[in-house]
Amino acid sequence: MVNRVTAENQDEINVIAVAGRSSYEKSVPTANEYFDGHVGWAYDEELWQSYGILSQPITVLINPDRTFAGDCDTLPSCSVYGFSGEEGVRANVARLLG
Repeated sequence: MVNRVTAENQDEINVIAVAGRSSYEKSVPTANEYFDGHVGWAYDEELWQSYGILSQPITVLINPDRTFAGDCDTLPSCSVYGFSGEEGVRANVARLLG
């Protein structure tokens, strides 16, 4: 579903799914199942720490300058915890593209 929604805007945004709180080896099968060519993914505990992310799944939109996207400036106001569904992903992408 993330693949389908973000594919519609792949010329305007880069989508990177960041795994953490596990191991790279354990994350590979799930990432390969959920993400295709236009959704990149990485395993990066440091990114989680930088933005104060404590658990997953979570959607956080980050600008190229590493600030939060949209009209928010803190993790709680810029994120959606849990599976937000297609409607939630569309709303987040629309907020990013403003």
